[in-house]
Amino acid sequence: MNEIVIRKTDLSTLPPIISAIEIYQINEFLQLPTYQQDVDAMMKIKLKYGVKKKNWQGDPCVPVEYSWEGLECLHSDNNTSPRLISLNFTSSSLTGEIDPDFSKLTSIKKLDLSNNSLMGTVPDFLSSLLNLTELNLEGNKLTGSIPAKLLES
Repeated sequence: MNEIVIRKTDLSTLPPIISAIEIYQINEFLQLPTYQQDVDAMMKIKLKYGVKKKNWQGDPCVPVEYSWEGLECLHSDNNTSPRLISLNFTSSSLTGEIDPDFSKLTSIKKLDLSNNSLMGTVPDFLSSLLNLTELNLEGNKLTGSIPAKLLES
């Protein structure tokens, strides 16, 4: 164990004073980082809507105990990057249209955008999310009909 000694200088008449100290520890992550396309999409979505959730910093899924609030990630094994499979944006003050970057979350199964102020039509690109089994858009200002391909699932 290292020892830290604090002494006053030879010219000082006062005891030693610490105004700040920084201690760090290097941790080795045994998990791969989140799949890069998911990270890029989430960063763009976060920026587009100005999302300010308390722990939305760093990697969205890793380490598991610090994964972002409202996300669920699939951690299959240590040889595969975690994938984002669920995103809950209910009552998150989202405004504007549904961002095309949602279509880059190709492993997503559940997407909840309910109770926001989203406008425009339900975009066709949501039907390209082949794993999507649950989509909640209620409580928004969306217009038009739901794309037929979304209704087929």
